[in-house]
Amino acid sequence: MPTRYDRVEVVAARSGNPARLGRVWQVLDPSEASAVELVRVTRLDEVTTP
Repeated sequence: MPTRYDRVEVVAARSGNPARLGRVWQVLDPSEASAVELVRVTRLDEVTTP
C-alpha cells in the first residue's frame, strides 16, 4: 500500500505499450476504497522532468 508522496514507476505494462514504461507517478491520496475492498483507487500525479 503506497503512502502519500511515494513515487511509483511503471516497470511493466499489461498492454505491452513501451511508451508507458519508465513513467513515474506521485501518490496523492492513497486511502480511497469502498466498504468492501475489491478495488482500491489511488490518485496519482505524473512526475515529469523539465
